[in-house]
Amino acid sequence: MQFNELLNEYISELNISSKELADASGLSPTVISRYRNGNREPGSDSPQLKQLAEGLAKIAAERQRQTGNNPHKLNTDDILAALKQIIDSSDSNTRQTISNLNELINKLKINVSDMSRAINYDASFISRIRTGQRIPQNMDKFIHNVTIYVAKNYSAGEALSSLADVLGLSEDTLTDTTTMQCLIKQWLSTSTRDKLSASAMNFLNELDTFDLDDYMRQIHFDDIMVPVKPFSFPAAKNYYGVKAMKEAELDFLKATVLSRSKKPVYMYSDMPMADMGQDEDFKKKYIMGLGLMIRKGLHINVIHNINRPFEEMMMGLSGYIPLYMTGQISPYYFDRVANPIFSQLNNVSGAAALEGQCVGTHHDDGKYYFTNNRREIEYYRKRALNMIDTALPLMNIYRYEQADEFNKMQSEAVRKSGTYLRISYSLPIYTIPDELLTRMLLRHGINDDERKLLLAGITEHRKRIHELLTNGALQDIIFDIPDDEFDSHPPCLSLSNMFFPRNLTYTKDEYHEHLEAVTSYANQHSNYSFQFSSSYDFRNIAITICHKKWAMVSKNHSPAIHFVIKHPLLRDALEKLVAAQIKSAPP
Repeated sequence: MQFNELLNEYISELNISSKELADASGLSPTVISRYRNGNREPGSDSPQLKQLAEGLAKIAAERQRQTGNNPHKLNTDDILAALKQIIDSSDSNTRQTISNLNELINKLKINVSDMSRAINYDASFISRIRTGQRIPQNMDKFIHNVTIYVAKNYSAGEALSSLADVLGLSEDTLTDTTTMQCLIKQWLSTSTRDKLSASAMNFLNELDTFDLDDYMRQIHFDDIMVPVKPFSFPAAKNYYGVKAMKEAELDFLKATVLSRSKKPVYMYSDMPMADMGQDEDFKKKYIMGLGLMIRKGLHINVIHNINRPFEEMMMGLSGYIPLYMTGQISPYYFDRVANPIFSQLNNVSGAAALEGQCVGTHHDDGKYYFTNNRREIEYYRKRALNMIDTALPLMNIYRYEQADEFNKMQSEAVRKSGTYLRISYSLPIYTIPDELLTRMLLRHGINDDERKLLLAGITEHRKRIHELLTNGALQDIIFDIPDDEFDSHPPCLSLSNMFFPRNLTYTKDEYHEHLEAVTSYANQHSNYSFQFSSSYDFRNIAITICHKKWAMVSKNHSPAIHFVIKHPLLRDALEKLVAAQIKSAPP
Protein backbone atom coordinates (compact mmCIF):
# COMPACT_ATOMS: atom_id res chain seq x y z
CA MET A 1 0.00 0.00 0.00
CA GLN A 2 1.15 3.55 -0.81
CA PHE A 3 1.00 6.57 1.51
CA ASN A 4 -1.79 8.23 -0.48
CA GLU A 5 -3.85 5.01 -0.43
CA LEU A 6 -3.70 4.77 3.37
CA LEU A 7 -4.49 8.47 3.73
CA ASN A 8 -7.50 8.09 1.43
CA GLU A 9 -8.65 5.09 3.48
CA TYR A 10 -8.68 7.23 6.63
CA ILE A 11 -10.52 10.02 4.81
CA SER A 12 -13.08 7.57 3.43
CA GLU A 13 -13.59 5.91 6.82
CA LEU A 14 -14.21 9.27 8.47
CA ASN A 15 -16.34 10.40 5.50
CA ILE A 16 -14.69 13.82 5.32
CA SER A 17 -13.51 16.15 2.56
CA SER A 18 -9.99 17.38 1.87
CA LYS A 19 -11.02 20.83 3.12
CA GLU A 20 -12.23 19.43 6.45
CA LEU A 21 -8.91 17.66 6.93
CA ALA A 22 -7.02 20.80 5.95
CA ASP A 23 -8.94 22.83 8.54
CA ALA A 24 -8.35 20.22 11.27
CA SER A 25 -4.64 19.75 10.55
CA GLY A 26 -3.62 23.31 9.70
CA LEU A 27 -2.24 22.21 6.33
CA SER A 28 -3.36 23.88 3.11
CA PRO A 29 -6.00 22.20 0.90
CA THR A 30 -3.44 22.16 -1.94
CA VAL A 31 -0.98 20.15 0.15
CA ILE A 32 -3.73 17.73 1.21
CA SER A 33 -4.73 17.32 -2.43
CA ARG A 34 -1.14 16.54 -3.43
CA TYR A 35 -0.85 14.00 -0.62
CA ARG A 36 -4.09 12.34 -1.72
CA ASN A 37 -3.18 12.01 -5.41
CA GLY A 38 0.32 10.75 -4.68
CA ASN A 39 2.22 13.72 -6.09
CA ARG A 40 3.85 14.46 -2.73
CA GLU A 41 4.63 12.73 0.56
CA PRO A 42 5.62 14.32 3.88
CA GLY A 43 8.88 13.25 5.45
CA SER A 44 8.79 10.43 7.96
CA ASP A 45 9.80 12.77 10.82
CA SER A 46 8.32 15.98 9.41
CA PRO A 47 5.97 18.30 11.36
CA GLN A 48 3.52 18.04 8.44
CA LEU A 49 3.07 14.30 9.04
CA LYS A 50 2.39 14.92 12.73
CA GLN A 51 -0.13 17.65 11.84
CA LEU A 52 -1.85 15.23 9.47
CA ALA A 53 -2.12 12.53 12.14
CA GLU A 54 -3.36 15.01 14.71
CA GLY A 55 -5.97 16.34 12.27
CA LEU A 56 -7.31 12.86 11.49
CA ALA A 57 -7.39 11.94 15.19
CA LYS A 58 -9.16 15.22 16.04
CA ILE A 59 -11.89 14.53 13.50
CA ALA A 60 -12.23 10.91 14.70
CA ALA A 61 -12.64 12.09 18.29
CA GLU A 62 -15.25 14.61 17.19
CA ARG A 63 -17.14 11.90 15.29
CA GLN A 64 -17.10 9.74 18.42
CA ARG A 65 -18.50 12.57 20.54
CA GLN A 66 -21.26 13.16 18.00
CA THR A 67 -22.21 9.58 17.15
CA GLY A 68 -20.41 7.40 19.70
CA ASN A 69 -18.85 5.60 16.75
CA ASN A 70 -15.09 5.15 16.36
CA PRO A 71 -14.80 1.40 15.64
CA HIS A 72 -11.05 1.46 14.95
CA LYS A 73 -10.34 3.76 17.92
CA LEU A 74 -8.28 6.12 15.77
CA ASN A 75 -5.82 8.21 17.77
CA THR A 76 -2.80 10.35 16.95
CA ASP A 77 -0.12 7.83 17.96
CA ASP A 78 -1.59 4.91 16.00
CA ILE A 79 -2.28 7.02 12.89
CA LEU A 80 1.22 8.54 13.00
CA ALA A 81 2.85 5.11 13.41
CA ALA A 82 0.89 3.67 10.46
CA LEU A 83 1.70 6.61 8.18
CA LYS A 84 5.40 6.55 9.19
CA GLN A 85 5.60 2.83 8.45
CA ILE A 86 4.21 3.36 4.95
CA ILE A 87 6.64 6.23 4.26
CA ASP A 88 9.63 4.27 5.59
CA SER A 89 8.64 1.35 3.38
CA SER A 90 8.32 3.73 0.43
CA ASP A 91 11.81 5.10 1.15
CA SER A 92 13.14 1.55 1.12
CA ASN A 93 11.47 0.93 -2.26
CA THR A 94 12.97 4.17 -3.58
CA ARG A 95 16.47 3.06 -2.53
CA GLN A 96 15.84 -0.28 -4.23
CA THR A 97 14.71 1.51 -7.40
CA ILE A 98 17.83 3.70 -7.44
CA SER A 99 20.01 0.63 -6.92
CA ASN A 100 18.27 -1.16 -9.79
CA LEU A 101 18.61 1.93 -11.99
CA ASN A 102 22.35 2.09 -11.37
CA GLU A 103 22.71 -1.61 -12.13
CA LEU A 104 20.79 -1.17 -15.37
CA ILE A 105 22.89 1.80 -16.48
CA ASN A 106 26.19 0.11 -15.60
CA LYS A 107 25.44 -3.32 -17.09
CA LEU A 108 23.99 -1.93 -20.32
CA LYS A 109 26.64 0.83 -20.48
CA ILE A 110 23.93 3.43 -21.02
CA ASN A 111 25.12 6.90 -21.98
CA VAL A 112 23.38 9.04 -19.35
CA SER A 113 23.69 12.21 -21.43
CA ASP A 114 21.93 10.57 -24.38
CA MET A 115 19.24 9.14 -22.12
CA SER A 116 18.67 12.46 -20.33
CA ARG A 117 18.07 14.24 -23.64
CA ALA A 118 15.69 11.51 -24.80
CA ILE A 119 13.56 11.56 -21.64
CA ASN A 120 13.72 15.34 -21.07
CA TYR A 121 15.62 15.31 -17.79
CA ASP A 122 18.77 17.27 -17.03
CA ALA A 123 21.83 14.97 -16.96
CA SER A 124 23.05 16.48 -13.68
CA PHE A 125 19.63 15.83 -12.12
CA ILE A 126 19.81 12.15 -13.14
CA SER A 127 23.29 11.97 -11.60
CA ARG A 128 21.89 13.29 -8.32
CA ILE A 129 19.08 10.73 -8.51
CA ARG A 130 21.68 8.00 -8.92
CA THR A 131 23.49 9.11 -5.77
CA GLY A 132 20.27 9.46 -3.79
CA GLN A 133 20.63 13.24 -3.45
CA ARG A 134 17.41 13.96 -5.35
CA ILE A 135 14.14 12.10 -5.87
CA PRO A 136 11.93 12.79 -8.90
CA GLN A 137 8.68 14.49 -7.93
CA ASN A 138 6.86 11.83 -9.95
CA MET A 139 8.90 8.63 -9.64
CA ASP A 140 6.41 6.58 -11.67
CA LYS A 141 6.70 8.97 -14.62
CA PHE A 142 10.50 8.94 -14.38
CA ILE A 143 10.59 5.11 -14.38
CA HIS A 144 8.13 5.04 -17.28
CA ASN A 145 10.36 7.32 -19.38
CA VAL A 146 13.52 5.35 -18.58
CA THR A 147 11.68 2.12 -19.42
CA ILE A 148 10.61 3.38 -22.86
CA TYR A 149 14.15 4.57 -23.62
CA VAL A 150 15.80 1.28 -22.64
CA ALA A 151 13.25 -0.92 -24.44
CA LYS A 152 13.65 1.14 -27.62
CA ASN A 153 17.45 1.30 -27.65
CA TYR A 154 18.58 -1.99 -26.06
CA SER A 155 16.40 -4.57 -27.79
CA ALA A 156 18.84 -6.39 -30.08
CA GLY A 157 22.19 -8.14 -30.19
CA GLU A 158 24.54 -7.90 -27.24
CA ALA A 159 22.37 -5.20 -25.66
CA LEU A 160 19.40 -7.57 -25.53
CA SER A 161 21.58 -10.28 -24.02
CA SER A 162 22.82 -7.86 -21.36
CA LEU A 163 19.29 -6.67 -20.63
CA ALA A 164 18.05 -10.25 -20.21
CA ASP A 165 20.98 -10.92 -17.86
CA VAL A 166 20.17 -7.85 -15.73
CA LEU A 167 16.49 -8.79 -15.47
CA GLY A 168 17.39 -12.38 -14.66
CA LEU A 169 15.34 -13.67 -17.59
CA SER A 170 16.00 -15.50 -20.83
CA GLU A 171 16.11 -13.57 -24.10
CA ASP A 172 13.00 -15.29 -25.43
CA THR A 173 11.05 -13.70 -22.57
CA LEU A 174 11.68 -10.29 -24.15
CA THR A 175 9.52 -10.94 -27.17
CA ASP A 176 8.63 -7.38 -28.17
CA THR A 177 9.06 -3.75 -27.11
CA THR A 178 5.83 -3.58 -25.12
CA THR A 179 6.67 -6.75 -23.19
CA MET A 180 10.14 -5.37 -22.49
CA GLN A 181 8.66 -2.16 -21.12
CA CYS A 182 6.39 -4.09 -18.78
CA LEU A 183 9.23 -6.27 -17.44
CA ILE A 184 11.77 -3.45 -17.13
CA LYS A 185 9.26 -1.29 -15.28
CA GLN A 186 8.48 -4.11 -12.84
CA TRP A 187 12.17 -4.73 -12.25
CA LEU A 188 13.00 -1.07 -11.71
CA SER A 189 10.02 -0.37 -9.48
CA THR A 190 10.69 -2.95 -6.78
CA SER A 191 12.77 -5.96 -5.96
CA THR A 192 10.91 -7.93 -8.61
CA ARG A 193 13.23 -10.89 -8.39
CA ASP A 194 11.95 -11.57 -4.88
CA LYS A 195 8.36 -11.09 -6.07
CA LEU A 196 8.86 -13.60 -8.87
CA SER A 197 10.08 -16.22 -6.43
CA ALA A 198 7.36 -15.47 -3.87
CA SER A 199 4.59 -15.61 -6.48
CA ALA A 200 5.88 -18.83 -7.98
CA MET A 201 6.20 -20.30 -4.47
CA ASN A 202 2.57 -19.44 -3.72
CA PHE A 203 1.46 -21.14 -6.93
CA LEU A 204 3.49 -24.25 -6.13
CA ASN A 205 2.19 -24.33 -2.56
CA GLU A 206 -1.36 -24.34 -3.92
CA LEU A 207 -0.50 -27.27 -6.20
CA ASP A 208 1.33 -29.16 -3.46
CA THR A 209 -1.43 -28.98 -0.87
CA PHE A 210 -4.46 -29.16 -3.15
CA ASP A 211 -6.47 -32.37 -2.86
CA LEU A 212 -9.07 -32.74 -5.60
CA ASP A 213 -11.11 -35.34 -3.69
CA ASP A 214 -11.31 -33.10 -0.62
CA TYR A 215 -12.22 -30.12 -2.79
CA MET A 216 -15.02 -32.05 -4.49
CA ARG A 217 -16.39 -33.10 -1.11
CA GLN A 218 -16.23 -29.57 0.26
CA ILE A 219 -18.26 -28.11 -2.59
CA HIS A 220 -20.55 -31.19 -2.74
CA PHE A 221 -19.61 -31.55 -6.41
CA ASP A 222 -21.30 -34.93 -6.84
CA ASP A 223 -24.52 -33.44 -5.47
CA ILE A 224 -24.51 -30.53 -7.92
CA MET A 225 -27.31 -30.97 -10.40
CA VAL A 226 -26.89 -29.38 -13.81
CA PRO A 227 -30.09 -27.35 -14.24
CA VAL A 228 -32.52 -28.48 -16.91
CA LYS A 229 -35.28 -25.99 -16.21
CA PRO A 230 -35.95 -23.82 -19.29
CA PHE A 231 -34.41 -20.40 -18.99
CA SER A 232 -35.48 -17.66 -21.35
CA PHE A 233 -32.80 -15.53 -23.00
CA PRO A 234 -33.32 -12.82 -25.58
CA ALA A 235 -31.82 -13.52 -28.98
CA ALA A 236 -29.55 -10.52 -28.49
CA LYS A 237 -28.94 -8.06 -25.68
CA ASN A 238 -26.54 -5.20 -24.87
CA TYR A 239 -25.23 -4.64 -21.33
CA TYR A 240 -23.83 -1.23 -20.35
CA GLY A 241 -21.66 -0.53 -17.31
CA VAL A 242 -19.91 -2.80 -14.83
CA LYS A 243 -23.04 -3.87 -12.95
CA ALA A 244 -24.79 -4.96 -16.13
CA MET A 245 -21.62 -6.57 -17.49
CA LYS A 246 -21.43 -8.83 -14.43
CA GLU A 247 -24.99 -9.87 -15.22
CA ALA A 248 -23.90 -10.57 -18.80
CA GLU A 249 -21.05 -12.86 -17.66
CA LEU A 250 -23.48 -14.88 -15.55
CA ASP A 251 -26.10 -14.99 -18.32
CA PHE A 252 -23.49 -16.48 -20.67
CA LEU A 253 -22.65 -19.18 -18.11
CA LYS A 254 -26.35 -19.92 -17.53
CA ALA A 255 -27.10 -20.19 -21.23
CA THR A 256 -24.14 -22.53 -21.72
CA VAL A 257 -25.01 -24.79 -18.79
CA LEU A 258 -28.73 -24.98 -19.58
CA SER A 259 -28.28 -25.82 -23.26
CA ARG A 260 -28.01 -29.33 -24.67
CA SER A 261 -24.80 -28.49 -26.51
CA LYS A 262 -21.60 -30.31 -25.49
CA LYS A 263 -19.37 -28.23 -27.76
CA PRO A 264 -16.13 -26.88 -26.25
CA VAL A 265 -16.19 -23.45 -24.66
CA TYR A 266 -13.69 -20.71 -25.58
CA MET A 267 -13.00 -17.79 -23.25
CA TYR A 268 -10.73 -14.76 -23.58
CA SER A 269 -10.73 -11.44 -21.76
CA ASP A 270 -8.27 -8.63 -21.21
CA MET A 271 -11.02 -6.43 -19.75
CA PRO A 272 -10.24 -4.80 -16.38
CA MET A 273 -11.18 -7.18 -13.58
CA ALA A 274 -10.40 -5.30 -10.34
CA ASP A 275 -13.90 -3.85 -9.90
CA MET A 276 -15.60 -7.16 -10.68
CA GLY A 277 -13.18 -8.98 -8.38
CA GLN A 278 -14.32 -6.88 -5.43
CA ASP A 279 -17.83 -8.33 -5.68
CA GLU A 280 -17.64 -11.54 -3.61
CA ASP A 281 -21.18 -12.59 -4.54
CA PHE A 282 -20.38 -12.28 -8.26
CA LYS A 283 -17.14 -14.26 -7.85
CA LYS A 284 -18.95 -17.12 -6.09
CA LYS A 285 -21.62 -17.28 -8.79
CA TYR A 286 -18.99 -17.09 -11.54
CA ILE A 287 -16.91 -19.94 -10.08
CA MET A 288 -20.09 -21.96 -9.59
CA GLY A 289 -20.95 -21.39 -13.26
CA LEU A 290 -17.54 -22.67 -14.32
CA GLY A 291 -17.99 -25.65 -12.00
CA LEU A 292 -21.35 -26.44 -13.58
CA MET A 293 -19.76 -26.37 -17.04
CA ILE A 294 -17.14 -28.83 -15.77
CA ARG A 295 -19.87 -30.96 -14.18
CA LYS A 296 -21.69 -31.00 -17.51
CA GLY A 297 -18.53 -32.38 -19.13
CA LEU A 298 -17.65 -29.36 -21.25
CA HIS A 299 -14.03 -28.71 -22.17
CA ILE A 300 -13.01 -25.10 -21.56
CA ASN A 301 -10.26 -23.38 -23.55
CA VAL A 302 -9.06 -20.27 -21.73
CA ILE A 303 -6.69 -17.68 -23.19
CA HIS A 304 -5.24 -16.00 -20.09
CA ASN A 305 -4.34 -12.35 -20.10
CA ILE A 306 -0.72 -12.18 -18.91
CA ASN A 307 -0.26 -8.47 -19.63
CA ARG A 308 -0.10 -7.70 -15.92
CA PRO A 309 2.45 -7.85 -13.10
CA PHE A 310 3.82 -11.38 -12.63
CA GLU A 311 2.47 -11.75 -9.09
CA GLU A 312 -1.05 -10.85 -10.30
CA MET A 313 -0.79 -13.36 -13.13
CA MET A 314 0.26 -16.09 -10.67
CA MET A 315 -2.58 -15.15 -8.32
CA GLY A 316 -5.04 -15.56 -11.18
CA LEU A 317 -3.56 -18.91 -12.20
CA SER A 318 -3.74 -20.14 -8.59
CA GLY A 319 -7.48 -19.48 -8.65
CA TYR A 320 -7.82 -21.83 -11.63
CA ILE A 321 -6.03 -24.74 -9.92
CA PRO A 322 -9.23 -26.61 -8.93
CA LEU A 323 -10.39 -26.42 -12.55
CA TYR A 324 -6.97 -27.40 -13.92
CA MET A 325 -7.03 -30.51 -11.75
CA THR A 326 -10.14 -31.80 -13.52
CA GLY A 327 -8.27 -32.05 -16.81
CA GLN A 328 -11.07 -30.16 -18.57
CA ILE A 329 -9.24 -26.83 -18.91
CA SER A 330 -6.72 -25.99 -21.62
CA PRO A 331 -4.89 -22.71 -20.81
CA TYR A 332 -3.28 -20.51 -23.47
CA TYR A 333 -1.65 -17.10 -23.73
CA PHE A 334 -0.57 -14.62 -26.39
CA ASP A 335 3.16 -14.04 -26.62
CA ARG A 336 2.53 -10.46 -27.68
CA VAL A 337 1.18 -7.94 -25.21
CA ALA A 338 -2.42 -7.05 -25.91
CA ASN A 339 -3.48 -3.60 -27.17
CA PRO A 340 -2.89 -1.28 -24.19
CA ILE A 341 -5.66 1.13 -25.30
CA PHE A 342 -8.61 -1.15 -26.06
CA SER A 343 -9.79 -4.10 -23.98
CA GLN A 344 -12.07 -6.87 -25.19
CA LEU A 345 -13.81 -10.10 -24.25
CA ASN A 346 -14.70 -13.01 -26.52
CA ASN A 347 -16.61 -15.94 -24.96
CA VAL A 348 -18.42 -18.55 -27.05
CA SER A 349 -20.04 -21.91 -26.39
CA GLY A 350 -22.42 -24.10 -28.34
CA ALA A 351 -25.37 -22.08 -27.05
CA ALA A 352 -24.28 -18.45 -26.79
CA ALA A 353 -21.62 -15.86 -27.45
CA LEU A 354 -20.60 -12.87 -25.39
CA GLU A 355 -18.49 -10.02 -26.73
CA GLY A 356 -17.18 -7.15 -24.60
CA GLN A 357 -15.23 -3.98 -25.18
CA CYS A 358 -14.05 -0.87 -23.39
CA VAL A 359 -11.34 1.77 -23.65
CA GLY A 360 -8.41 1.24 -21.31
CA THR A 361 -9.34 1.52 -17.67
CA HIS A 362 -12.73 3.12 -18.41
CA HIS A 363 -14.45 -0.14 -17.60
CA ASP A 364 -17.77 1.34 -16.54
CA ASP A 365 -18.11 3.03 -19.94
CA GLY A 366 -17.81 -0.30 -21.75
CA LYS A 367 -20.45 -2.72 -22.92
CA TYR A 368 -21.09 -6.44 -23.48
CA TYR A 369 -23.14 -7.95 -26.27
CA PHE A 370 -24.91 -11.30 -25.71
CA THR A 371 -26.33 -13.40 -28.54
CA ASN A 372 -27.72 -16.88 -29.05
CA ASN A 373 -28.25 -16.40 -32.77
CA ARG A 374 -26.75 -19.45 -34.52
CA ARG A 375 -25.12 -17.48 -37.29
CA GLU A 376 -23.51 -15.07 -34.83
CA ILE A 377 -22.38 -17.93 -32.57
CA GLU A 378 -20.66 -19.50 -35.55
CA TYR A 379 -18.90 -16.22 -36.31
CA TYR A 380 -17.63 -15.89 -32.72
CA ARG A 381 -16.60 -19.57 -32.67
CA LYS A 382 -14.48 -19.11 -35.80
CA ARG A 383 -13.02 -16.00 -34.22
CA ALA A 384 -12.17 -17.97 -31.07
CA LEU A 385 -10.55 -20.77 -33.10
CA ASN A 386 -8.45 -18.20 -34.94
CA MET A 387 -7.38 -16.78 -31.59
CA ILE A 388 -6.40 -20.25 -30.35
CA ASP A 389 -4.35 -20.75 -33.53
CA THR A 390 -2.48 -17.54 -32.71
CA ALA A 391 -2.06 -18.33 -29.00
CA LEU A 392 0.52 -20.56 -27.33
CA PRO A 393 -0.16 -23.16 -24.65
CA LEU A 394 0.44 -21.59 -21.25
CA MET A 395 0.96 -25.09 -19.99
CA ASN A 396 0.17 -28.61 -21.15
CA ILE A 397 -1.77 -30.52 -18.51
CA TYR A 398 -1.61 -34.31 -18.39
CA ARG A 399 -3.83 -36.53 -16.25
CA TYR A 400 -4.21 -40.30 -16.59
CA GLU A 401 -6.65 -39.69 -19.48
CA GLN A 402 -3.73 -38.13 -21.39
CA ALA A 403 -1.14 -40.77 -20.39
CA ASP A 404 -0.35 -41.70 -24.00
CA GLU A 405 0.19 -38.04 -24.95
CA PHE A 406 2.37 -37.56 -21.86
CA ASN A 407 4.57 -40.55 -22.68
CA LYS A 408 4.90 -39.34 -26.27
CA MET A 409 5.94 -35.88 -25.06
CA GLN A 410 8.59 -37.37 -22.78
CA SER A 411 9.94 -39.67 -25.50
CA GLU A 412 10.28 -36.76 -27.92
CA ALA A 413 11.95 -34.57 -25.29
CA VAL A 414 14.72 -37.04 -24.36
CA ARG A 415 15.75 -37.51 -27.99
CA LYS A 416 17.01 -33.92 -27.97
CA SER A 417 20.12 -32.77 -26.17
CA GLY A 418 19.53 -30.84 -23.00
CA THR A 419 20.52 -30.19 -19.41
CA TYR A 420 17.94 -31.35 -16.89
CA LEU A 421 17.46 -30.59 -13.18
CA ARG A 422 14.95 -32.37 -10.98
CA ILE A 423 14.05 -31.71 -7.35
CA SER A 424 11.73 -33.85 -5.28
CA TYR A 425 10.81 -34.85 -1.75
CA SER A 426 11.19 -38.49 -2.78
CA LEU A 427 13.85 -40.52 -4.58
CA PRO A 428 14.00 -40.96 -8.38
CA ILE A 429 11.99 -44.05 -9.27
CA TYR A 430 14.26 -44.99 -12.18
CA THR A 431 17.10 -45.76 -9.75
CA ILE A 432 15.20 -48.26 -7.55
CA PRO A 433 16.34 -51.92 -7.71
CA ASP A 434 13.69 -54.32 -9.03
CA GLU A 435 13.92 -56.56 -5.97
CA LEU A 436 13.31 -53.65 -3.59
CA LEU A 437 10.44 -52.35 -5.71
CA THR A 438 8.76 -55.77 -5.83
CA ARG A 439 9.16 -56.15 -2.07
CA MET A 440 7.55 -52.75 -1.44
CA LEU A 441 4.65 -53.44 -3.79
CA LEU A 442 3.96 -56.75 -2.05
CA ARG A 443 4.10 -55.06 1.38
CA HIS A 444 1.48 -52.56 0.23
CA GLY A 445 -0.78 -55.34 -1.08
CA ILE A 446 -0.59 -54.34 -4.75
CA ASN A 447 -2.27 -57.06 -6.81
CA ASP A 448 -0.57 -58.88 -9.69
CA ASP A 449 -2.23 -56.87 -12.47
CA GLU A 450 -1.36 -53.50 -10.91
CA ARG A 451 2.16 -54.70 -10.14
CA LYS A 452 2.74 -55.75 -13.75
CA LEU A 453 1.48 -52.38 -15.02
CA LEU A 454 3.71 -50.49 -12.59
CA LEU A 455 6.78 -52.56 -13.43
CA ALA A 456 6.16 -52.09 -17.16
CA GLY A 457 5.72 -48.34 -16.70
CA ILE A 458 8.89 -48.00 -14.66
CA THR A 459 10.82 -50.08 -17.22
CA GLU A 460 9.73 -47.68 -19.98
CA HIS A 461 10.64 -44.72 -17.79
CA ARG A 462 14.14 -46.15 -17.26
CA LYS A 463 14.59 -46.50 -21.00
CA ARG A 464 13.69 -42.82 -21.49
CA ILE A 465 16.14 -41.76 -18.77
CA HIS A 466 18.85 -43.86 -20.42
CA GLU A 467 18.20 -42.08 -23.72
CA LEU A 468 18.20 -38.71 -21.92
CA LEU A 469 21.62 -39.46 -20.42
CA THR A 470 22.90 -40.51 -23.84
CA ASN A 471 21.94 -37.12 -25.33
CA GLY A 472 22.28 -34.84 -22.32
CA ALA A 473 22.77 -34.64 -18.56
CA LEU A 474 20.52 -34.97 -15.51
CA GLN A 475 21.02 -33.80 -11.92
CA ASP A 476 18.68 -34.81 -9.10
CA ILE A 477 18.31 -32.60 -6.03
CA ILE A 478 17.15 -34.79 -3.15
CA PHE A 479 15.76 -33.48 0.10
CA ASP A 480 17.79 -34.76 3.04
CA ILE A 481 14.86 -35.86 5.23
CA PRO A 482 15.48 -35.55 8.99
CA ASP A 483 14.29 -38.46 11.17
CA ASP A 484 11.47 -36.50 12.79
CA GLU A 485 10.28 -35.33 9.35
CA PHE A 486 10.40 -38.91 8.10
CA ASP A 487 8.26 -40.11 11.00
CA SER A 488 5.58 -37.49 10.46
CA HIS A 489 5.71 -37.37 6.64
CA PRO A 490 7.26 -40.56 5.22
CA PRO A 491 8.17 -40.20 1.52
CA CYS A 492 6.30 -42.18 -1.11
CA LEU A 493 7.40 -43.97 -4.23
CA SER A 494 7.49 -41.42 -7.03
CA LEU A 495 4.85 -42.93 -9.32
CA SER A 496 3.35 -39.82 -10.93
CA ASN A 497 4.72 -40.87 -14.35
CA MET A 498 2.56 -43.97 -14.09
CA PHE A 499 -0.43 -41.92 -12.81
CA PHE A 500 -0.79 -44.38 -9.93
CA PRO A 501 -3.61 -43.18 -7.63
CA ARG A 502 -2.26 -44.43 -4.27
CA ASN A 503 0.52 -43.39 -1.90
CA LEU A 504 3.07 -46.18 -1.34
CA THR A 505 5.31 -45.08 1.52
CA TYR A 506 8.84 -46.18 2.35
CA THR A 507 9.99 -47.58 5.64
CA LYS A 508 13.28 -46.07 6.84
CA ASP A 509 15.18 -49.22 5.88
CA GLU A 510 13.63 -49.25 2.41
CA TYR A 511 14.41 -45.58 1.93
CA HIS A 512 18.08 -45.96 2.88
CA GLU A 513 18.38 -49.04 0.68
CA HIS A 514 17.03 -47.05 -2.25
CA LEU A 515 19.32 -44.15 -1.39
CA GLU A 516 22.34 -46.46 -1.66
CA ALA A 517 21.05 -47.50 -5.09
CA VAL A 518 20.96 -43.82 -6.16
CA THR A 519 24.65 -43.54 -5.28
CA SER A 520 25.40 -46.68 -7.25
CA TYR A 521 23.39 -45.38 -10.23
CA ALA A 522 25.38 -42.13 -10.22
CA ASN A 523 28.66 -44.08 -10.21
CA GLN A 524 27.51 -46.08 -13.23
CA HIS A 525 26.24 -43.14 -15.34
CA SER A 526 28.69 -40.34 -16.05
CA ASN A 527 25.98 -37.86 -17.12
CA TYR A 528 23.92 -38.39 -13.98
CA SER A 529 24.56 -36.76 -10.63
CA PHE A 530 22.68 -36.01 -7.44
CA GLN A 531 23.11 -33.91 -4.34
CA PHE A 532 21.19 -33.27 -1.16
CA SER A 533 19.31 -30.13 -0.26
CA SER A 534 18.67 -29.20 3.34
CA SER A 535 15.32 -27.59 2.53
CA TYR A 536 12.45 -28.36 0.21
CA ASP A 537 9.03 -26.83 0.74
CA PHE A 538 6.89 -29.39 -1.05
CA ARG A 539 6.06 -33.00 -0.22
CA ASN A 540 3.70 -33.84 -3.04
CA ILE A 541 5.31 -32.30 -6.13
CA ALA A 542 8.55 -32.67 -8.06
CA ILE A 543 9.92 -30.00 -10.39
CA THR A 544 11.86 -30.92 -13.52
CA ILE A 545 13.67 -28.25 -15.50
CA CYS A 546 14.89 -28.58 -19.07
CA HIS A 547 17.17 -25.56 -19.13
CA LYS A 548 15.70 -22.64 -21.15
CA LYS A 549 13.10 -24.93 -22.77
CA TRP A 550 10.41 -26.00 -20.32
CA ALA A 551 9.62 -26.72 -16.68
CA MET A 552 7.44 -29.57 -15.46
CA VAL A 553 5.62 -29.67 -12.13
CA SER A 554 4.57 -33.23 -11.32
CA LYS A 555 2.03 -33.89 -8.59
CA ASN A 556 2.32 -37.37 -7.11
CA HIS A 557 -1.28 -37.85 -6.01
CA SER A 558 -4.69 -36.23 -5.36
CA PRO A 559 -4.56 -36.37 -8.34
CA ALA A 560 -1.44 -37.55 -10.17
CA ILE A 561 -0.97 -34.81 -12.76
CA HIS A 562 1.77 -33.05 -14.72
CA PHE A 563 1.99 -29.39 -15.76
CA VAL A 564 4.50 -28.78 -18.55
CA ILE A 565 5.21 -25.05 -18.66
CA LYS A 566 6.86 -23.26 -21.58
CA HIS A 567 5.84 -19.68 -20.87
CA PRO A 568 9.26 -17.99 -20.51
CA LEU A 569 8.58 -15.85 -17.44
CA LEU A 570 6.94 -18.62 -15.41
CA ARG A 571 9.51 -21.16 -16.61
CA ASP A 572 12.39 -18.88 -15.59
CA ALA A 573 10.85 -18.27 -12.15
CA LEU A 574 10.63 -22.03 -11.53
CA GLU A 575 14.16 -22.53 -12.83
CA LYS A 576 15.43 -19.96 -10.32
CA LEU A 577 13.65 -21.73 -7.48
CA VAL A 578 15.39 -24.98 -8.35
CA ALA A 579 18.73 -23.17 -8.75
CA ALA A 580 18.28 -21.71 -5.26
CA GLN A 581 17.87 -25.23 -3.88
CA ILE A 582 21.18 -26.22 -5.50
CA LYS A 583 22.90 -23.29 -3.81
CA SER A 584 21.46 -24.34 -0.46
CA ALA A 585 22.62 -27.91 -0.90
CA PRO A 586 25.58 -29.02 1.20
CA PRO A 587 28.77 -29.84 -0.74
